[in-house]
Amino acid sequence: MEQSFFDAVKAGNVDEVRCLVQGTLALAGTKDGNGVSAILVAPYHGRRDAAVALVELGAPVDIFEASALGLVDRITALIGADPALRWCQVVPGV
Repeated sequence: MEQSFFDAVKAGNVDEVRCLVQGTLALAGTKDGNGVSAILVAPYHGRRDAAVALVELGAPVDIFEASALGLVDRITALIGADPALRWCQVVPGV
């Protein structure tokens, strides 16, 4: 089932992605054989819509996934909860 899920994500078949996740909620947070989440696999294949659908379905979103999707509110919340996620600091005048 995981292979058909990732195939649907890569193809941008949002209806199938939604159907598969609604049938098996754990798929939303699944990682491929390389440890890459479906939320990141989607934009790697030009299928941001599939990633957005996963987020809407409740997939967990880490700092990397939030960054890849431009989810500024999520990035802010994650850094607020764990300031160590802020790797660089803007220094005025630099």
